[in-house]
Parts: sequence; structure tokens; C-alpha cells
Amino acid sequence: MKLGCHCVLFREKIATDTHAVLSGMASTGFQGVEMGARFFGTERKEFLQQALQAAGIQLAALHVGVPMDTWLTDPDKAIAIVTDAANFIKDFPNKNLTMSGNACADPEAAARAMDKAALACRELGVTLGYHNHASEFLVDDAAMYKAIRDFAPHMNFAFDLGWVQKGGYDPYQVLEENRGRVSYVHLRDFAGQKYLPEGEELKDDYTRHLGGDITPFFPDLGGGQTDFRKMLAFLSDYLPEDGWAVVEYETGEQDFGRYAKARAFLDSQV
Repeated sequence: MKLGCHCVLFREKIATDTHAVLSGMASTGFQGVEMGARFFGTERKEFLQQALQAAGIQLAALHVGVPMDTWLTDPDKAIAIVTDAANFIKDFPNKNLTMSGNACADPEAAARAMDKAALACRELGVTLGYHNHASEFLVDDAAMYKAIRDFAPHMNFAFDLGWVQKGGYDPYQVLEENRGRVSYVHLRDFAGQKYLPEGEELKDDYTRHLGGDITPFFPDLGGGQTDFRKMLAFLSDYLPEDGWAVVEYETGEQDFGRYAKARAFLDSQV
């Protein structure tokens, strides 16, 4: 199992100040980074390869978002968005593509379309994993999660274990029922269903986690209730040797030190 961190904290800087962000991420001690196509794009492949090499850090995964309605109204367009991202990442050592969405009106139809995208990715040598938020578990008795589980058999899951808990599910149970379909997870420190950072107010319905413009529900690692000693022991056995556990901070101070502290904390839990 490899440990990584997510560039989404630095938003558009991964595109406008790539070398500085990657160098800063490398200084944290994490082995790799995940980054979003919405910020970096899918055009500057050679530039990114050279920047990663210069920083001495791996690209753990590329994240792509597709509006859920597109899977229903224009699935060919949705599949094209995913395969464009897959063509970008296929030439990197870690061929992981994570894709996020949310609950939708027809989960089964969306899942079946996603399965076609996952098959197209496989033909390119890329693994497509669905990255959840809370809505896939909270809405309609976890209809979206269950649809992907049951009707998109060629798609992996890239579970965000913090959002699984926020959705009211046990992450260990969810991981167990998807053995063989998980090689990539996100780590957050869950601090309880009613947690909000000091001074914050609920800005949106957390069943709709869209675009990052929602109050953060998770403290930095070490500040919540998650038993990371137990979690890391489980994941070290559960994930394949080339699997990834990636810490994601989406909001708050754009400080590499937060990720350095997260890495030190994880090391203390082994």
C-alpha cells in the first residue's frame, strides 16, 4: 500500500504553479498525489510527466467529474469525457482514474452507462474507480451506491471512507462487500455526524456534495474519531501492494505543512 495526498486543496495552482505545488507535496513525505482534470486539464501530458519527475513524486491518480445528468441524457458524451481522461493517464505508471458523481433520478441507468465507460478504460489499460461522497449512501436507501455495485461490475470503487461514514455506513462493511473491486481509497478523519468546524455554519445540504462548495465536515487527521491504527492495519492487508490510500483536504489553509503533519500522524499509527 502506498500513501498519497490530494492537490485539490491548492485548486487552480496545480495548473498555474505546477512545479511549486508538486515540490511542496513531495516535501510532505507522501509518495504520490492525486489531481483533478477540472483544474489541470488533459492536454499537457509531457509537461506533467517532466514536472513529476523533477519533484520526485508520483501521480497516484487523475480525478474526473462528470455531471450525473449527463449519464442519463447523453451517456456517449459522459463516456467520452471519461475516456479522454483515461487517454491522458494511460502513459503514467499508476493508471488510476477516479470519477465522482452523486445521487440521481435513475441510478441503474447511470450505473449501466458508467460500466461502459469502465470497459472503455480497461481497453486503454486504465482502472476506473467511482469516488463517492455522502449522497450515494444517504439518498433513497443508498440507491446510487447499490446500483454501481450491482450494475457496473467492471467499475472499481475508489471509496472515500470519511464520506462513507458521513453517509451513515460502516466503511469496513462496505469494503468487505466489495473485495476485489477496491485498490484506491481516500482517508479522512470522521468527527461525528454533527461535527462542524468552529465558527462555521451549515452552508448547504450535505447530501449534495458538489464542486467542493460545501462546509467541510472533517478535521485534519488526528482531530476526529477515526481509529487510524485499526484502519491502516486493515488496509495494509486489504489493498494490493500497488494500491493507494490518499489523504484529501479540500478546504482550509493552503499549507503543505498540513499534509506533512498528516503523514507524520499516519506513520505514528503503524
